[in-house]
Amino acid sequence: MGKSLKGKELGKGISQRKDGRYVGRYIDAQGVRRSIYSNKLSELRRQLIEAQYKTNNNISTCGSEMTVDAWFEKWLETYKVGKVKPQTVSNIKSMYGTTYKPYIGKKKLKDVTPFDMQKIINCEYTRGLAVSSIKSRFASIKGIFTKAHNLKIIPNTPCVDLSFPKDNKQRKYACKERRALTREEEKFFLEMLPNKPWGYLLKLLLYTGLRAGEACALQWKHIDFERAIIYVEQNSVVYDDGKCYREIGSTKTAKSNRIVPMTEEAYMLLTEYKLR
Repeated sequence: MGKSLKGKELGKGISQRKDGRYVGRYIDAQGVRRSIYSNKLSELRRQLIEAQYKTNNNISTCGSEMTVDAWFEKWLETYKVGKVKPQTVSNIKSMYGTTYKPYIGKKKLKDVTPFDMQKIINCEYTRGLAVSSIKSRFASIKGIFTKAHNLKIIPNTPCVDLSFPKDNKQRKYACKERRALTREEEKFFLEMLPNKPWGYLLKLLLYTGLRAGEACALQWKHIDFERAIIYVEQNSVVYDDGKCYREIGSTKTAKSNRIVPMTEEAYMLLTEYKLR
């Protein structure tokens, strides 16, 4: 049992240095001997109790200084890359980068609180994001913190006791008003498109209702002129991980694989494009 400079018993693992500072020593969950220093004995005892609690509960201290940004990258590389579609990885990166990184990216993982998470939810709602989108993005970030908690990198998850706004239908439709083009607008749109590849692409989207990625992934083997049908079997995705590139992969879902009948306009358009 250590003693102070005046000979007073300080408790197990605690002693006082010649410069007056107190030092507490303990062995962490990995079996490494560590030391804590403080000018105040009460503060040292508090830190020592906290460190011993983490050791007894096998809570890793290696992530105690890790930022949310650092943990996100580690989590993504370990649990998502190579296990889900590249498009899903890209979507997760985009979600985190726009919704959570600006608020908590530089904070230490252990310092994020439910108050921080509630503030993000409130801010996203204020800027017009639909409640369903807020909940969807929250589900992803909750999984990130839950994994850190399960691995005992953090003692608690901050994704608890949170309140989501009510889904106001009037606000929802005001923020996401959609309508189809009128006949006049459609005619004007088609007239303005040039006879260039992207012009043909936009016309094809209008004539067939295909997703942009599905249309970009089409090859001539997918076009059956005899039966006037299009086989939708692939999807084209653009990634931006510091560099922009396109990749051809499977469609969004298994049900997205389908046969699309060609209208007369779509048939003539594809015929014209093939003869160019």
